[in-house]
Amino acid sequence: IEQIRADRRALLNGANLPLPGLSVEGGKLLYQGKAWDCMSGSEQLRVATAIVRCLNPECGFVLLDKLEQMDMQTLADFGAWLEANGLQAIATRVSTGDECSIIIEDGWAQNAPAPAPKPSAGYVPGWNKTKEG
Repeated sequence: IEQIRADRRALLNGANLPLPGLSVEGGKLLYQGKAWDCMSGSEQLRVATAIVRCLNPECGFVLLDKLEQMDMQTLADFGAWLEANGLQAIATRVSTGDECSIIIEDGWAQNAPAPAPKPSAGYVPGWNKTKEG
């Protein structure tokens, strides 16, 4: 049994993981050094989406819930990553902001939403952002 466990760990350690910063250590999945329960909701969405994309690369969409866990800039970066990977998101996002509000009167939208933020400067579609201080 110990040999089987060791073989499985070796297989995981040598796996080509779908996201920069994603690793397996001690049998735990880590993203940028953090275990799943220590990741933000936004990080969990990124990791889960990257894994699903890797498991089923032929599928052109992903179902997501709780996008309100991402601020507008992170959401813009995530959208750019989805596009770069040929994915569409069917998602839910709860918000009271204007970015999620459309008022329809007599069949016409009354207020055009504010433009979404552009992806961050230095953004790389593999979620490999650089932080400059």
